[in-house]
Amino acid sequence: MTYKGQNIIHRSISSFIFFIVILLFLLSYMFFRSPWYWCDDGIDYSSSNNVVALTGDSDRIKYISKIMSRHSNIKLFISGIGHTTILSDIKQLKSFEERIYIDNKAINTLENAYSIKDYIEANNINDIIVLTSDYHVPRTSFLMWLVLEDKVKVRYSCVSTKLSFRLWINQYFKWVSGFIYYPYKVLLENDKESLYERDKQI
Repeated sequence: MTYKGQNIIHRSISSFIFFIVILLFLLSYMFFRSPWYWCDDGIDYSSSNNVVALTGDSDRIKYISKIMSRHSNIKLFISGIGHTTILSDIKQLKSFEERIYIDNKAINTLENAYSIKDYIEANNINDIIVLTSDYHVPRTSFLMWLVLEDKVKVRYSCVSTKLSFRLWINQYFKWVSGFIYYPYKVLLENDKESLYERDKQI
């Protein structure tokens, strides 16, 4: 085969691989941006009184307040509220204080998942509703699946968030990279004591 013929084949293969990569990116990004798959918009909050909220932006707190005011049966667990934050600091939730338990130990989504695991095991819960932002649900659901191992029924209530395309892409790559990073982290974390057990010994 001539050099020219080999060059044409190489370029054709490179173009094909590039096309496949772009196609996979577009399909996976469309899947990532599909709320109909990740979110259960028809959640009946009266069917489960165990709601878990992951903090991260003010829209979530507003949504939590609205849900709590509408449903008096809900018991709320808030994970990732911040090491120095107490419930009275969150004005929108102050009136629901007796129905809220907060975790201010978790500092990222993986630790959110472990704190939720500790909470549901301590309270013998087998059905929860996780409330977080729409862009955060794909990563959260993957971590919940890794940590809880399908032992608990989990539904997701999504808070609609207006993000720029750049920020959506940023969240997308966090989600994709998590398929490699998080299973390794979970294997390491499973050999450790829970966040709460470690705290009790300090």
